[in-house]
Amino acid sequence: MVAGTEAGTSLPTTEDSDADPPGAHSVRGEELFVAAEWAAVTLNVFDRISIPSRHPVPPRDAEGKIVP
Repeated sequence: MVAGTEAGTSLPTTEDSDADPPGAHSVRGEELFVAAEWAAVTLNVFDRISIPSRHPVPPRDAEGKIVP
């Protein structure tokens, strides 16, 4: 599942990565495949904006809650 999503956001493509999306599509079905691709695109865009902004990231505890 992850390989198909990564293939949609990684460049340059290879023969192996070109084979991942059709394989994932046949396993997941149209609706889940499209949802996974949009989730990957959304995360990719967020990271491309967020990382260069160098905004401070608050520390978190072992449960993932923000430490005051």
